Amino acid sequence: MKQNTYLFVAGTTLAITGAFLPVSALASELIVVQQSQTQAPQPAPVQTEVIVDSASANWSNLSIKITNTLAQDADIDGMVVTFVSPQDVTSVWGNFGGISYPNNIAVNSTPTAEGKFLIQVTTTYSDDSWINSMLAVGGAISLQFGLGVNATPETIQDVKVFLDGVETGDGQITLTAPTAPGSDVTDQKATATLSGPNGYQQSFSLDWQSSTTVDALTYGAYILDVNPVGAYPAKPARQEQTLTDENHQAELSWGYGEAIYPASFRLTLPANDLVDSTTLTMTNASSGEQSYYQAPYGRETLVDSLAHATAYHAELTGYRLNNLQHTLLMNGEQSFEFVADKDQIASPDVTETTQPVDTANFIETYIQLQGLPVNQSTTLTLVHSEQDIYQHPLQSGGPERFDLLRPGNYTVSAPVVEVDGKRYLLATTSLVSSEAGIATVQFVEQTDDQANILAPYKDTSINADWANGGMESLVDLANQSGNKHFTLAFVLGSEWNPDVCEALWGGQPDMKVSQQWGKKQIDDLRAAGGDVIISFGGANGRYLSQACATEDLLYAEYKKVIDTYQVYHLDFDVEMGRENDAAAMARMVGALTRLQADYPQLKVSFTLAAAPDIIRGFDEVVVPAAKAGINIDSVNPMTMSFGQWYHDTYVDDTAELAILTVEFLKDKMAVLYPELDEQALYQKLGMIPMQGLNDLTVDSISLQQAERLATWSKEKNLKYLSFWSINRDHSCNDAWASATCSSAKDGVPFQSESWQYSEAFLKFIKP
Repeated sequence: MKQNTYLFVAGTTLAITGAFLPVSALASELIVVQQSQTQAPQPAPVQTEVIVDSASANWSNLSIKITNTLAQDADIDGMVVTFVSPQDVTSVWGNFGGISYPNNIAVNSTPTAEGKFLIQVTTTYSDDSWINSMLAVGGAISLQFGLGVNATPETIQDVKVFLDGVETGDGQITLTAPTAPGSDVTDQKATATLSGPNGYQQSFSLDWQSSTTVDALTYGAYILDVNPVGAYPAKPARQEQTLTDENHQAELSWGYGEAIYPASFRLTLPANDLVDSTTLTMTNASSGEQSYYQAPYGRETLVDSLAHATAYHAELTGYRLNNLQHTLLMNGEQSFEFVADKDQIASPDVTETTQPVDTANFIETYIQLQGLPVNQSTTLTLVHSEQDIYQHPLQSGGPERFDLLRPGNYTVSAPVVEVDGKRYLLATTSLVSSEAGIATVQFVEQTDDQANILAPYKDTSINADWANGGMESLVDLANQSGNKHFTLAFVLGSEWNPDVCEALWGGQPDMKVSQQWGKKQIDDLRAAGGDVIISFGGANGRYLSQACATEDLLYAEYKKVIDTYQVYHLDFDVEMGRENDAAAMARMVGALTRLQADYPQLKVSFTLAAAPDIIRGFDEVVVPAAKAGINIDSVNPMTMSFGQWYHDTYVDDTAELAILTVEFLKDKMAVLYPELDEQALYQKLGMIPMQGLNDLTVDSISLQQAERLATWSKEKNLKYLSFWSINRDHSCNDAWASATCSSAKDGVPFQSESWQYSEAFLKFIKP
């Protein structure tokens, strides 16, 4: 049984003891909740901060931050947070810096008489020995969610935190099982799961034609999920019931439909050196329901989730290459019709036909290669925004006819060209076809791979240019701050549909990599002499390696990022317990191993939560990657928000703690790479401090300390230096770790002018 604890709350969401996905604190509000000691359980006497992370006319991301200022740790296993929202909230994620990510974040929404919704969020943990649900003194967590409104802090009301659960109610639900649906299952039982508010979940196993009553239920919405029995599906498989003061009793019963036996479908696509995979669409001829599967070229695809004796239509998506439409046929038909049979796998033969595309309005295009030695050949690939593919060999020295191009925007790609020991990389990553003429495609010689990289983090959601489908101008940031390189954060899987394997900026459905979100800003920066690193993961959201169920799917999404932005440095920020998701980490390592084989110029770095005595995820991420043969460009510790214990135990200076952390990491890397001397080991390390005030406010980096870190990193010849973040390189008087300025301490801002931290950190790469 838990002891009674009180939780006091203040601050903003950002990096906490190595947690790393900051947010845009555009506004905040303190809501004070009082506690009566005569009632139990009651909300703890807390202050909660409501933060608008980002907002637009039709969508806002919000956070509720909770900070433990007690004299002892607080257990958040079973914690319940309630608040009133103008809209239903169905999904909540969070930043749980320094502790384990909850095994489950349950969300329950109950309509109120005022037309709003009472939201209850419950965090629960498993019993695994490595789990840590204790929020340390000074530690903080944040719960994050989205609303389809242009929100302000006042949008969320009546925030309360319960550390010992909430009071039970007098709700009651009676479950009644039907008769057995068939003689073959009379010896089995009806099974179902009832889920409700505050993470409530209970499973039931009932004899046929029996009932059970569940009482003492809290008011709110309940869902009953009934499992199939044998081959018989439940009807309905899911029911919902809301218990209120007026309706505190309910009865739920169900039946079963006719037996449905599984059947399979199998096909093998011909090999294809250009296209990796296509989409197999399976349509139920009776219901019209469609399912989609990724079908790789040159390998077998097996679909084993079809229903016996059900008619289906199967179709394969073709592609357009060099103005030829390639159509995939199954047994000679574009739409293959069949009836699924549990005793026989449908397995049509796949062939490919071509037909010319109408090129009446297409543009005669010549391309000239620049930057390569004379008479050097390469293969250039152009992909239209509507997925037309053009691929032809070209030779440097003069313009050559390429093709008749569909008007519009193209992504450009080409392999590395190696001549006399020199490597030439493609610099032109996009072009627009609008009128006949000569397009120039530029190559550049690859510079010394040992060069230092200064690339401050850029939260792509801050100041996003929603009207033009991208992030704020990177050229403007470069011109104003003096930085030419940026680490763009973060690419994730979908927050809203966990079953979708799709690369999204910030996990947001309107920030799709497939729609080239942000490409214009990246291309503009490259044209101005800069470049980017793209970072995956972070503290919040669903990692792409978790959203993609197979290595093949994950490989395809990583490849899509590389090809869309022509980026050859990918960073993987693994934290918040994701390193313990062994299956996701294995998929990530497997996909990256294949990608480096396909793209020899691809740099891979890892960013991990760290302190002078621990590098979280080193054994789970870095070691397997190295053993798999991945050429790791650098391992970058997040040297921020260490906490009071490290100041008391090691040194009372955040910059010195950062240096100690890098030295500790170097010693671990020396074991992994025994063949490297000290100089080479430093060249595989980075550092990521947080300028100004950190989330744990005992930690901060002044301008003088920033210069100290830049100078030390240059002396040791570290590979990579960054800071969180470029959007914080401004002055303000905020007493918390703002996402848009470096904040203030004891009323004194950390900087008097914008870009002073950039000036300090730029000493890392200046002569």
